[in-house]
Amino acid sequence: MRKRGKIVAVLSALYMSAVLSACSFSFSIGGNKFDADEYVKATLDSMYLGEHDKYIEYTKMTEEEAEDQHNRLIEAKADDFLAECEINSISDDVRSDLEDFFEEIYKNVRYEVGEAEKNGDNYIVEVVVSPSEVFSANGDELEDALMDFLYNADYYSYTEEQEVYDDLMTAVIDTAEGWLDDISYGPEVSIMVDVVEISKNRYNIDSDDLVQVNDYLVD
Repeated sequence: MRKRGKIVAVLSALYMSAVLSACSFSFSIGGNKFDADEYVKATLDSMYLGEHDKYIEYTKMTEEEAEDQHNRLIEAKADDFLAECEINSISDDVRSDLEDFFEEIYKNVRYEVGEAEKNGDNYIVEVVVSPSEVFSANGDELEDALMDFLYNADYYSYTEEQEVYDDLMTAVIDTAEGWLDDISYGPEVSIMVDVVEISKNRYNIDSDDLVQVNDYLVD
């Protein structure tokens, strides 16, 4: 089972509040038609790629609100990573570098959104994810970098614990940035995403399904 942390709460909070107004419908022959698959893709593109135009058309959010959601997801990913590393505190500068690194990882995620199928008042949309192996494929190199730091650091030169964490995380980021030029991807995973009508002409994406998509995007 994949380990989940703060990012789950962030995803649930963001998507449960993102609903559509009736005026968001796109026109098709025979009347108004809600494009559930387009909405799912617009949501993923906004959250992970930082591409907000289509998402804003659906949700009527501002550019600033959509960018804030994107940034909160990046921040949550950084929080989870630090928790996995059992690092309690790093400086703002190193934190910014870590978030920039995850920003670049998300820009390289791969997913394909299939055609929506009607299911009563709701829709089902298949999302096919190709998991990024940016970490799992480079575990040995990361372990070598960590061991090199732990064995060779001049601990007597540090005056505060945070300084050690800063240098350790900087070593991790410096090593990991080189992986972004040659990311490998694992076997495709198919995830069925429910788009639920929460009131007449107002839809939301099931937050558990979006968490599942997130779980597989980056291994």
